[in-house]
Amino acid sequence: MRVFPVAILAGGLGTRIQSVSNGLPKSLIEINGKPFLEWQLQLLEKNKCKSIVICTGYKSKLIKCYLENRPKSKMEIKLSYDGKYSLGTGGALIKAQKLLGKSFLVMYGDSYLSVNFEEVTEYFLDIKESGLMTVLRNDLSSEPSNIFFKDKLVLEYDKVNSNKKMQYVDYGLMAFNSECLSKFNVGGTFDLSLILNQLAIQKELAGYEVFERYYEVGSTQGIKDFKKLSKELV
Repeated sequence: MRVFPVAILAGGLGTRIQSVSNGLPKSLIEINGKPFLEWQLQLLEKNKCKSIVICTGYKSKLIKCYLENRPKSKMEIKLSYDGKYSLGTGGALIKAQKLLGKSFLVMYGDSYLSVNFEEVTEYFLDIKESGLMTVLRNDLSSEPSNIFFKDKLVLEYDKVNSNKKMQYVDYGLMAFNSECLSKFNVGGTFDLSLILNQLAIQKELAGYEVFERYYEVGSTQGIKDFKKLSKELV
């Protein structure tokens, strides 16, 4: 079994956590002695990931500097820069596409995910859809549901407008065939949700249900929760 190359979308400004980030990118916020990016990379290495592309924007030089001084590992880690202007998660992924190959996984730069990356890769290889989203039933209702998931497909995905059919949220790991992204090569800044929404409408977006919670450092509460978890990971 193999694991696809993984794109980490790490170009955001982190506006919700400026009070604790001290101007650093979210990826470099220190959590129990390590930058959050290091926790992610160790997670990916544990999941047998061999090729990583980090999409950077805000203060990308700091991320580059950290990686240059990080002890070498068996993983190949490349950087894809937004450039002078932020490309958004969608634009950044389109730009990084040439470094990722035919099929690849995508995760957010503020997410720590307990899902088995090999199993997600294998599932995507077995299906015929152009893309895949991992989904989690929103039992806790700590945030609005944004996904209508039925018969192994994501049929609706909307980050803004929720409805009664939506009982799931985006878990944070996705998979794509690069061919399906060619139609979105529009240039400029746009959000990855545009791609996901269109694939859902076209019934080309598979869903892979996950049953364990995700962790994130995009909010102050998320940072507190991950700090507790990371003590168990040391």
